[in-house]
Amino acid sequence: MLKQALANITKENHSTILRRSAGIPPTIIAILRAEPNIIKANRSHNKKWGVEKKCDETVLLNQTLDFLLDVASKTTRDDSKIHALNIMKFIFSDAYLRQDVRAYITRAMMLSMDEFSSDNWSIRNSALMCFTALIKRLLNDFHIQE
Repeated sequence: MLKQALANITKENHSTILRRSAGIPPTIIAILRAEPNIIKANRSHNKKWGVEKKCDETVLLNQTLDFLLDVASKTTRDDSKIHALNIMKFIFSDAYLRQDVRAYITRAMMLSMDEFSSDNWSIRNSALMCFTALIKRLLNDFHIQE
C-alpha cells in the first residue's frame, strides 16, 4: 500500500497542486506509524523503563525517505517534487518518527536549500516549509539533549 501511495505522486498527472498535498502526507504517516513490531513505540517505551531490547530498523521509513529524496532531487515534474517535499515536512514533524529520521536530516536540509532557487514558487514554498520542519526538529533534539 505504501509503495502504491508513493508511486502515485510520480505517475499521476496532477493538473493542480492540492493545498499542501491534501491527504497524501497523513496517509503515508499512518502507514509508517503502523510498521510491524511497533518499533518506534517500543523504542521509547523501553528507554523510559530502562529495558535493554534490540529494536529492528525501520525499513518502511528508510525506503520512504530514500524514495522521497530521490524524487525531490531528480524529477523534473514540479508536482511530484512538491508532493515529495510536503510529505517529508510531515515526516520530519512527526513526534513518533523523531528518533528514526535523524540520519536523513542533513540530506533533506541540503535538498530543501537547493530548491530555494527554483523558478516555481510552489516548489520554493514547499522547500521552505520542509526546511522549517527540519530546523524545528534539530532545535527540539538539541533542547532535549541538554
